Amino acid sequence: MKKPLLWFLVLTTLALLAWGGTRAWQREQARAQALQQEMQQRQALRVRLLPSEITTVQALALPQQVPASGTLRPAQRLSIKAQAGGRVQQLQLREGQAVRAGQRLFVIAAPDAAARVQQAQQQARAAQAQLSMAQRTADNDRALAEQGFLSPTARASSAAQLQAARAQHQAALAAVEVARKGLGDTQAHSPIDGLVAARHVQPGEVVAPGQTVLEIVAPQAFEWQAEVAAADARHLAPGQRAQLWIEGGGAPWQAELERIGPATQAGSRNVAVFLRLLPPGAGGEGTGESAGEAPGQAAPDAAQGAQAGDAALLRDGLFAHGHIRTGAQQVLAVPQTAIRTERPQPYVLVLQGQRVQQRSVTLGPRALLDGQPWQAIEGVAAGTPILSGAAGLLADGTLVQIEASADAQAEAEAGAAASADALGHTSAPPGP
Repeated sequence: MKKPLLWFLVLTTLALLAWGGTRAWQREQARAQALQQEMQQRQALRVRLLPSEITTVQALALPQQVPASGTLRPAQRLSIKAQAGGRVQQLQLREGQAVRAGQRLFVIAAPDAAARVQQAQQQARAAQAQLSMAQRTADNDRALAEQGFLSPTARASSAAQLQAARAQHQAALAAVEVARKGLGDTQAHSPIDGLVAARHVQPGEVVAPGQTVLEIVAPQAFEWQAEVAAADARHLAPGQRAQLWIEGGGAPWQAELERIGPATQAGSRNVAVFLRLLPPGAGGEGTGESAGEAPGQAAPDAAQGAQAGDAALLRDGLFAHGHIRTGAQQVLAVPQTAIRTERPQPYVLVLQGQRVQQRSVTLGPRALLDGQPWQAIEGVAAGTPILSGAAGLLADGTLVQIEASADAQAEAEAGAAASADALGHTSAPPGP
Protein backbone atom coordinates (compact mmCIF):
# COMPACT_ATOMS: atom_id res chain seq x y z
CA MET A 1 0.00 0.00 0.00
CA LYS A 2 2.85 2.34 0.68
CA LYS A 3 4.54 1.93 -2.69
CA PRO A 4 1.50 2.79 -4.83
CA LEU A 5 0.85 5.83 -2.69
CA LEU A 6 4.45 6.91 -3.05
CA TRP A 7 4.29 6.50 -6.81
CA PHE A 8 1.05 8.40 -6.89
CA LEU A 9 2.59 11.29 -4.99
CA VAL A 10 5.66 11.29 -7.24
CA LEU A 11 3.59 11.26 -10.39
CA THR A 12 1.29 13.95 -9.04
CA THR A 13 4.26 16.12 -8.16
CA LEU A 14 5.78 15.65 -11.60
CA ALA A 15 2.45 16.45 -13.22
CA LEU A 16 2.13 19.58 -11.15
CA LEU A 17 5.68 20.62 -12.01
CA ALA A 18 5.03 19.98 -15.69
CA TRP A 19 1.80 21.93 -15.55
CA GLY A 20 3.49 24.82 -13.72
CA GLY A 21 6.34 24.91 -16.22
CA THR A 22 3.90 24.87 -19.10
CA ARG A 23 1.95 27.76 -17.58
CA ALA A 24 5.12 29.74 -16.98
CA TRP A 25 6.25 29.14 -20.55
CA GLN A 26 2.82 30.19 -21.84
CA ARG A 27 2.94 33.37 -19.76
CA GLU A 28 6.38 34.22 -21.15
CA GLN A 29 5.14 33.59 -24.65
CA ALA A 30 2.09 35.79 -24.03
CA ARG A 31 4.29 38.53 -22.56
CA ALA A 32 6.61 38.38 -25.55
CA GLN A 33 3.70 38.53 -27.95
CA ALA A 34 2.25 41.49 -26.04
CA LEU A 35 5.57 43.31 -26.20
CA GLN A 36 5.83 42.57 -29.89
CA GLN A 37 2.30 43.83 -30.49
CA GLU A 38 3.03 46.95 -28.45
CA MET A 39 6.14 47.62 -30.50
CA GLN A 40 4.15 47.11 -33.67
CA GLN A 41 1.47 49.48 -32.41
CA ARG A 42 4.10 52.05 -31.54
CA GLN A 43 5.56 51.70 -34.98
CA ALA A 44 2.09 52.11 -36.44
CA LEU A 45 1.45 55.21 -34.26
CA ARG A 46 4.34 57.12 -35.76
CA VAL A 47 3.26 60.39 -37.38
CA ARG A 48 4.03 60.40 -41.04
CA LEU A 49 5.46 63.61 -42.45
CA LEU A 50 5.95 64.77 -46.01
CA PRO A 51 9.19 66.48 -47.04
CA SER A 52 7.15 69.60 -47.81
CA GLU A 53 6.17 69.78 -44.11
CA ILE A 54 9.79 70.18 -43.05
CA THR A 55 11.75 73.41 -43.37
CA THR A 56 14.99 74.77 -41.94
CA VAL A 57 16.10 77.82 -40.03
CA GLN A 58 17.65 80.16 -42.59
CA ALA A 59 20.11 83.02 -42.27
CA LEU A 60 18.87 85.78 -44.56
CA ALA A 61 18.61 89.53 -44.93
CA LEU A 62 15.17 90.26 -43.55
CA PRO A 63 13.81 93.59 -44.80
CA GLN A 64 12.87 96.06 -42.10
CA GLN A 65 9.36 97.31 -42.73
CA VAL A 66 6.99 99.83 -41.19
CA PRO A 67 3.31 98.84 -41.45
CA ALA A 68 0.94 101.48 -42.78
CA SER A 69 -2.71 101.79 -43.77
CA GLY A 70 -4.79 104.50 -45.33
CA THR A 71 -6.83 105.57 -48.35
CA LEU A 72 -6.11 106.38 -51.96
CA ARG A 73 -6.51 109.97 -53.13
CA PRO A 74 -6.01 111.49 -56.58
CA ALA A 75 -2.89 113.60 -56.80
CA GLN A 76 -5.08 116.40 -58.22
CA ARG A 77 -8.58 117.10 -56.93
CA LEU A 78 -10.04 120.48 -57.83
CA SER A 79 -13.19 122.16 -56.56
CA ILE A 80 -14.91 124.23 -59.25
CA LYS A 81 -16.72 127.08 -57.48
CA ALA A 82 -19.12 129.73 -58.70
CA GLN A 83 -17.30 133.06 -59.05
CA ALA A 84 -20.56 134.99 -59.28
CA GLY A 85 -23.96 134.61 -57.72
CA GLY A 86 -26.97 133.61 -59.77
CA ARG A 87 -28.86 130.74 -61.35
CA VAL A 88 -26.83 127.80 -62.70
CA GLN A 89 -27.41 127.06 -66.38
CA GLN A 90 -25.96 124.68 -68.99
CA LEU A 91 -24.79 122.21 -66.33
CA GLN A 92 -24.93 118.92 -68.24
CA LEU A 93 -22.03 117.04 -66.65
CA ARG A 94 -22.56 114.22 -64.17
CA GLU A 95 -20.30 112.06 -61.98
CA GLY A 96 -17.87 109.92 -63.94
CA GLN A 97 -17.94 111.95 -67.16
CA ALA A 98 -14.64 113.03 -68.68
CA VAL A 99 -13.76 116.68 -69.23
CA ARG A 100 -10.97 118.38 -71.18
CA ALA A 101 -8.84 121.30 -70.14
CA GLY A 102 -10.59 124.53 -71.17
CA GLN A 103 -14.00 122.90 -71.60
CA ARG A 104 -16.92 125.04 -70.40
CA LEU A 105 -18.60 123.38 -67.44
CA PHE A 106 -21.55 125.62 -66.59
CA VAL A 107 -22.86 129.20 -66.87
CA ILE A 108 -24.26 131.53 -64.20
CA ALA A 109 -27.21 133.51 -65.50
CA ALA A 110 -26.35 137.23 -65.04
CA PRO A 111 -28.06 139.40 -67.69
CA ASP A 112 -26.71 142.62 -66.20
CA ALA A 113 -23.10 141.45 -66.61
CA ALA A 114 -23.12 142.03 -70.38
CA ALA A 115 -24.87 145.38 -69.89
CA ARG A 116 -22.15 146.44 -67.45
CA VAL A 117 -19.53 145.67 -70.08
CA GLN A 118 -21.31 147.81 -72.66
CA GLN A 119 -21.77 150.61 -70.14
CA ALA A 120 -18.08 150.56 -69.24
CA GLN A 121 -17.08 150.56 -72.89
CA GLN A 122 -19.26 153.60 -73.62
CA GLN A 123 -17.81 155.41 -70.63
CA ALA A 124 -14.34 154.60 -71.90
CA ARG A 125 -15.20 156.07 -75.31
CA ALA A 126 -16.50 159.27 -73.65
CA ALA A 127 -13.33 159.53 -71.60
CA GLN A 128 -11.30 159.03 -74.77
CA ALA A 129 -13.15 161.96 -76.43
CA GLN A 130 -12.59 164.19 -73.43
CA LEU A 131 -8.92 163.23 -73.43
CA SER A 132 -8.59 164.15 -77.11
CA MET A 133 -10.25 167.55 -76.50
CA ALA A 134 -8.04 168.25 -73.50
CA GLN A 135 -4.97 167.29 -75.55
CA ARG A 136 -5.87 169.77 -78.32
CA THR A 137 -6.57 172.52 -75.79
CA ALA A 138 -3.25 171.93 -74.07
CA ASP A 139 -1.40 172.01 -77.41
CA ASN A 140 -3.03 175.33 -78.39
CA ASP A 141 -2.35 176.90 -75.01
CA ARG A 142 1.28 175.85 -75.20
CA ALA A 143 1.67 177.50 -78.63
CA LEU A 144 0.02 180.70 -77.42
CA ALA A 145 2.14 180.77 -74.30
CA GLU A 146 5.32 180.44 -76.37
CA GLN A 147 4.24 183.49 -78.43
CA GLY A 148 3.41 185.45 -75.27
CA PHE A 149 -0.33 185.61 -75.83
CA LEU A 150 -1.22 183.37 -72.84
CA SER A 151 -0.27 183.65 -69.23
CA PRO A 152 1.62 180.87 -67.47
CA THR A 153 -1.33 180.35 -65.14
CA ALA A 154 -3.69 179.59 -68.00
CA ARG A 155 -1.16 177.22 -69.51
CA ALA A 156 -0.79 175.37 -66.21
CA SER A 157 -4.55 175.08 -65.95
CA SER A 158 -4.85 173.48 -69.39
CA ALA A 159 -2.03 171.05 -68.54
CA ALA A 160 -3.84 170.04 -65.34
CA GLN A 161 -7.06 169.48 -67.27
CA LEU A 162 -5.11 167.23 -69.68
CA GLN A 163 -3.79 165.12 -66.80
CA ALA A 164 -7.27 164.81 -65.32
CA ALA A 165 -8.71 163.71 -68.66
CA ARG A 166 -5.94 161.16 -69.07
CA ALA A 167 -6.62 159.75 -65.58
CA GLN A 168 -10.35 159.55 -66.27
CA HIS A 169 -9.62 157.64 -69.48
CA GLN A 170 -7.39 155.14 -67.62
CA ALA A 171 -10.09 154.66 -64.99
CA ALA A 172 -12.68 154.04 -67.70
CA LEU A 173 -10.44 151.40 -69.32
CA ALA A 174 -9.98 149.70 -65.94
CA ALA A 175 -13.74 149.69 -65.46
CA VAL A 176 -14.07 147.91 -68.80
CA GLU A 177 -11.67 145.18 -67.59
CA VAL A 178 -13.61 144.80 -64.35
CA ALA A 179 -16.87 144.46 -66.25
CA ARG A 180 -15.34 141.91 -68.60
CA LYS A 181 -14.02 139.89 -65.65
CA GLY A 182 -17.48 139.95 -64.11
CA LEU A 183 -18.88 138.63 -67.37
CA GLY A 184 -16.16 135.95 -67.52
CA ASP A 185 -16.94 134.87 -63.95
CA THR A 186 -20.37 133.77 -65.10
CA GLN A 187 -18.71 130.91 -67.04
CA ALA A 188 -16.65 128.10 -65.48
CA HIS A 189 -14.04 126.13 -67.46
CA SER A 190 -12.10 123.00 -66.55
CA PRO A 191 -8.44 123.71 -65.74
CA ILE A 192 -7.32 120.09 -66.33
CA ASP A 193 -8.15 116.90 -68.17
CA GLY A 194 -9.99 114.65 -65.75
CA LEU A 195 -13.23 113.15 -64.51
CA VAL A 196 -16.16 114.67 -62.67
CA ALA A 197 -15.95 113.28 -59.13
CA ALA A 198 -18.98 115.04 -57.64
CA ARG A 199 -21.76 117.45 -58.59
CA HIS A 200 -23.11 119.48 -55.68
CA VAL A 201 -25.62 121.65 -57.55
CA GLN A 202 -28.47 120.80 -59.88
CA PRO A 203 -29.25 122.83 -63.02
CA GLY A 204 -31.49 125.78 -62.22
CA GLU A 205 -30.39 126.19 -58.61
CA VAL A 206 -29.26 129.58 -57.36
CA VAL A 207 -25.72 129.68 -55.99
CA ALA A 208 -23.73 132.24 -54.06
CA PRO A 209 -20.22 133.41 -54.95
CA GLY A 210 -17.67 130.83 -53.75
CA GLN A 211 -20.13 127.93 -53.60
CA THR A 212 -18.75 124.60 -54.91
CA VAL A 213 -20.57 123.31 -57.98
CA LEU A 214 -18.33 120.47 -59.28
CA GLU A 215 -15.28 118.48 -58.19
CA ILE A 216 -12.85 117.23 -60.82
CA VAL A 217 -10.05 114.69 -60.30
CA ALA A 218 -7.11 113.73 -62.49
CA PRO A 219 -7.13 109.90 -62.70
CA GLN A 220 -3.64 109.73 -64.18
CA ALA A 221 -1.88 109.87 -60.79
CA PHE A 222 -2.87 108.69 -57.31
CA GLU A 223 -1.25 108.98 -53.91
CA TRP A 224 -1.61 106.86 -50.81
CA GLN A 225 -2.47 108.91 -47.74
CA ALA A 226 -1.57 106.51 -44.94
CA GLU A 227 -0.80 106.55 -41.23
CA VAL A 228 2.05 104.94 -39.30
CA ALA A 229 2.73 104.60 -35.60
CA ALA A 230 4.57 107.55 -34.10
CA ALA A 231 7.35 105.22 -32.87
CA ASP A 232 7.94 103.99 -36.44
CA ALA A 233 7.94 107.44 -38.05
CA ARG A 234 11.55 108.08 -37.01
CA HIS A 235 12.69 105.32 -39.39
CA LEU A 236 11.07 106.95 -42.42
CA ALA A 237 12.60 109.27 -45.00
CA PRO A 238 11.39 110.59 -48.37
CA GLY A 239 12.35 108.35 -51.26
CA GLN A 240 11.78 105.03 -49.48
CA ARG A 241 9.77 102.43 -51.40
CA ALA A 242 6.59 100.75 -50.20
CA GLN A 243 4.33 97.90 -51.19
CA LEU A 244 0.58 98.07 -50.66
CA TRP A 245 -2.52 96.00 -51.28
CA ILE A 246 -5.72 97.76 -52.34
CA GLU A 247 -9.08 96.34 -51.33
CA GLY A 248 -10.48 94.45 -54.28
CA GLY A 249 -7.26 95.01 -56.24
CA GLY A 250 -5.61 91.62 -55.78
CA ALA A 251 -1.98 92.11 -56.80
CA PRO A 252 0.29 94.49 -54.85
CA TRP A 253 1.27 98.00 -55.93
CA GLN A 254 4.56 99.84 -55.51
CA ALA A 255 4.76 103.36 -54.08
CA GLU A 256 7.35 105.94 -53.09
CA LEU A 257 7.31 108.00 -49.91
CA GLU A 258 7.12 111.72 -50.75
CA ARG A 259 6.08 113.58 -47.59
CA ILE A 260 5.86 112.96 -43.85
CA GLY A 261 3.37 114.83 -41.69
CA PRO A 262 4.91 117.22 -39.15
CA ALA A 263 2.45 116.33 -36.36
CA THR A 264 0.44 113.39 -35.08
CA GLN A 265 -3.21 112.91 -35.96
CA ALA A 266 -5.80 113.83 -33.35
CA GLY A 267 -7.27 110.76 -31.69
CA SER A 268 -5.08 108.05 -33.22
CA ARG A 269 -1.76 109.77 -32.42
CA ASN A 270 -0.39 108.35 -35.66
CA VAL A 271 1.75 110.22 -38.17
CA ALA A 272 0.37 110.91 -41.64
CA VAL A 273 2.55 109.94 -44.61
CA PHE A 274 1.96 110.56 -48.31
CA LEU A 275 3.20 108.12 -50.94
CA ARG A 276 3.02 108.37 -54.72
CA LEU A 277 1.84 105.26 -56.55
CA LEU A 278 4.44 104.23 -59.11
CA PRO A 279 3.49 103.49 -62.72
CA PRO A 280 3.87 99.96 -64.12
CA GLY A 281 7.50 98.96 -64.65
CA ALA A 282 8.93 101.33 -62.05
CA GLY A 283 12.10 99.95 -60.44
CA GLY A 284 11.94 98.39 -56.99
CA GLU A 285 14.55 97.77 -54.37
CA GLY A 286 14.85 93.99 -54.70
CA THR A 287 13.68 92.99 -51.28
CA GLY A 288 12.71 89.48 -52.23
CA GLU A 289 9.02 90.16 -52.61
CA SER A 290 8.62 89.46 -56.28
CA ALA A 291 6.85 86.29 -57.27
CA GLY A 292 9.07 83.28 -57.89
CA GLU A 293 12.03 84.71 -56.00
CA ALA A 294 13.99 82.84 -53.36
CA PRO A 295 13.80 84.28 -49.84
CA GLY A 296 16.45 86.87 -49.10
CA GLN A 297 17.62 87.20 -52.70
CA ALA A 298 17.30 90.26 -54.90
CA ALA A 299 14.72 90.28 -57.63
CA PRO A 300 15.82 90.44 -61.27
CA ASP A 301 15.99 93.93 -62.74
CA ALA A 302 13.21 93.16 -65.18
CA ALA A 303 10.88 92.15 -62.37
CA GLN A 304 11.83 94.76 -59.79
CA GLY A 305 8.88 96.93 -58.87
CA ALA A 306 6.66 95.41 -61.54
CA GLN A 307 3.24 96.89 -61.12
CA ALA A 308 0.88 93.94 -61.02
CA GLY A 309 -2.23 95.97 -60.25
CA ASP A 310 -4.67 97.27 -62.82
CA ALA A 311 -4.89 101.06 -63.01
CA ALA A 312 -8.58 100.77 -63.86
CA LEU A 313 -9.21 99.52 -60.30
CA LEU A 314 -7.96 102.72 -58.68
CA ARG A 315 -10.71 104.78 -57.10
CA ASP A 316 -10.75 107.75 -54.81
CA GLY A 317 -11.26 106.64 -51.20
CA LEU A 318 -10.25 102.97 -51.56
CA PHE A 319 -8.63 101.51 -48.45
CA ALA A 320 -5.13 100.08 -48.74
CA HIS A 321 -2.68 98.47 -46.34
CA GLY A 322 0.98 97.66 -46.75
CA HIS A 323 4.46 98.44 -45.49
CA ILE A 324 7.27 100.89 -46.12
CA ARG A 325 10.73 99.37 -46.51
CA THR A 326 13.36 101.09 -44.37
CA GLY A 327 16.34 98.72 -44.79
CA ALA A 328 17.46 95.13 -44.19
CA GLN A 329 18.87 93.15 -41.24
CA GLN A 330 20.80 89.86 -41.26
CA VAL A 331 18.88 87.47 -38.99
CA LEU A 332 17.88 83.83 -38.50
CA ALA A 333 14.31 83.43 -39.69
CA VAL A 334 11.63 80.81 -40.32
CA PRO A 335 8.25 80.97 -42.05
CA GLN A 336 5.65 82.59 -39.84
CA THR A 337 3.50 79.43 -39.93
CA ALA A 338 6.25 77.45 -38.18
CA ILE A 339 5.91 79.54 -35.00
CA ARG A 340 3.64 77.92 -32.37
CA THR A 341 1.88 80.40 -30.11
CA GLU A 342 -0.64 78.31 -28.14
CA ARG A 343 1.69 78.52 -25.11
CA PRO A 344 2.79 81.69 -23.29
CA GLN A 345 6.30 81.27 -24.71
CA PRO A 346 6.43 80.85 -28.52
CA TYR A 347 8.21 77.72 -29.72
CA VAL A 348 9.07 75.69 -32.81
CA LEU A 349 9.01 71.93 -33.40
CA VAL A 350 12.59 70.82 -33.98
CA LEU A 351 13.18 67.50 -35.75
CA GLN A 352 15.88 65.48 -33.97
CA GLY A 353 16.32 62.12 -35.60
CA GLN A 354 12.90 60.52 -35.58
CA ARG A 355 11.50 62.52 -32.70
CA VAL A 356 9.97 65.97 -32.38
CA GLN A 357 11.25 68.35 -29.74
CA GLN A 358 9.57 71.57 -28.66
CA ARG A 359 12.12 74.41 -28.56
CA SER A 360 11.24 77.82 -27.11
CA VAL A 361 12.34 80.82 -29.19
CA THR A 362 12.47 84.60 -28.91
CA LEU A 363 10.65 86.44 -31.69
CA GLY A 364 12.17 89.30 -33.65
CA PRO A 365 10.96 91.46 -36.56
CA ARG A 366 8.67 90.06 -39.22
CA ALA A 367 8.57 90.78 -42.96
CA LEU A 368 7.24 89.47 -46.26
CA LEU A 369 9.54 87.50 -48.54
CA ASP A 370 8.25 86.09 -51.79
CA GLY A 371 4.75 86.94 -50.62
CA GLN A 372 5.16 84.78 -47.48
CA PRO A 373 5.57 86.18 -43.94
CA TRP A 374 8.89 85.30 -42.30
CA GLN A 375 9.70 85.70 -38.60
CA ALA A 376 13.12 86.38 -37.11
CA ILE A 377 13.85 84.11 -34.13
CA GLU A 378 16.53 83.47 -31.51
CA GLY A 379 17.19 80.16 -29.76
CA VAL A 380 17.68 77.80 -32.71
CA ALA A 381 20.82 77.44 -34.85
CA ALA A 382 20.88 78.01 -38.59
CA GLY A 383 20.13 74.94 -40.67
CA THR A 384 18.12 73.21 -37.93
CA PRO A 385 15.22 71.23 -39.43
CA ILE A 386 11.85 72.24 -38.04
CA LEU A 387 8.24 71.43 -38.84
CA SER A 388 6.14 73.90 -40.78
CA GLY A 389 2.61 74.86 -39.87
CA ALA A 390 1.22 72.25 -42.28
CA ALA A 391 2.46 69.48 -39.96
CA GLY A 392 -0.03 70.47 -37.28
CA LEU A 393 0.40 70.37 -33.50
CA LEU A 394 2.57 67.51 -32.18
CA ALA A 395 3.46 66.66 -28.60
CA ASP A 396 7.02 66.80 -27.36
CA GLY A 397 8.79 63.49 -28.11
CA THR A 398 6.38 62.35 -30.82
CA LEU A 399 7.87 59.75 -33.15
CA VAL A 400 7.70 60.70 -36.81
CA GLN A 401 8.41 59.02 -40.09
CA ILE A 402 9.33 60.99 -43.18
CA GLU A 403 7.71 59.62 -46.28
CA ALA A 404 9.20 59.90 -49.70
CA SER A 405 7.65 62.49 -51.95
CA ALA A 406 5.67 61.48 -55.02
CA ASP A 407 8.55 62.47 -57.29
CA ALA A 408 11.03 60.41 -55.26
CA GLN A 409 8.71 57.40 -55.30
CA ALA A 410 8.26 57.71 -59.04
CA GLU A 411 12.02 57.91 -59.53
CA ALA A 412 12.55 54.87 -57.26
CA GLU A 413 9.93 52.84 -59.11
CA ALA A 414 11.43 53.83 -62.44
CA GLY A 415 14.90 52.86 -61.20
CA ALA A 416 13.65 49.50 -59.92
CA ALA A 417 11.93 48.78 -63.21
CA ALA A 418 15.06 49.70 -65.12
CA SER A 419 17.18 47.45 -62.88
CA ALA A 420 14.78 44.53 -63.30
CA ASP A 421 14.75 45.01 -67.03
CA ALA A 422 18.54 45.11 -67.15
CA LEU A 423 18.76 42.00 -64.95
CA GLY A 424 16.33 40.15 -67.23
CA HIS A 425 18.43 40.96 -70.30
CA THR A 426 21.60 39.83 -68.52
CA SER A 427 20.23 36.47 -67.32
CA ALA A 428 18.57 35.55 -70.62
CA PRO A 429 20.33 32.66 -72.45
CA PRO A 430 22.12 33.55 -75.65
CA GLY A 431 20.29 32.81 -78.84
CA PRO A 432 21.27 30.05 -81.20
